[in-house]
Amino acid sequence: MIPPNFRIATLVLGVVLILAAVLGGMLRANAIRTTLGRFARTAIALGGVVLMAWASASYLSPGTQRAAPPAGRATVSAHDLVRTASTALEACPAPNVPAVPNGAAASLGEMEETHTAFEAYDVATRAYTQCVDSTIARIAQQFAAVASESDLQALTTFGARAHNVAIDKETAEVDQFNDQLRGYKAKHAK
Repeated sequence: MIPPNFRIATLVLGVVLILAAVLGGMLRANAIRTTLGRFARTAIALGGVVLMAWASASYLSPGTQRAAPPAGRATVSAHDLVRTASTALEACPAPNVPAVPNGAAASLGEMEETHTAFEAYDVATRAYTQCVDSTIARIAQQFAAVASESDLQALTTFGARAHNVAIDKETAEVDQFNDQLRGYKAKHAK
């Protein structure tokens, strides 16, 4: 198999040779007008074309494609599973975080509206985490036959992190609201 960097270098060299042949004829017109000069320019350009054709053909040849994994080996990596799960999780409806008013300046109506919005946020967060959990379980089941145990464990860990990030975010937002609620109550204490 030809290393990708070698192919790229070969392509670049081919382009440089073609440019040298073309620009050499323009820049050094008097020196290259001889038969030997024209032959040299043509040979340089032809060499560039051959190098470019060879490098391009090596990209297209079947020998550069990945070989199939040996029988009994996993065909899906942890990276593939996590990427698949990440794409699938985009379909899970992410909860919208309500704005938290300043408790010292908010009205009773604003605080009540925010409380209601946080109840809806809690419902949306639970729906999101259930979607995450079921999506990860579905992908794990779908790829169980072709992924290793460690790759499936990486997928499960990814799902647990996505679940926990949503819960931690909700907890932090609720704590922020509760701080403002205490400020509101302190201001309006009778």
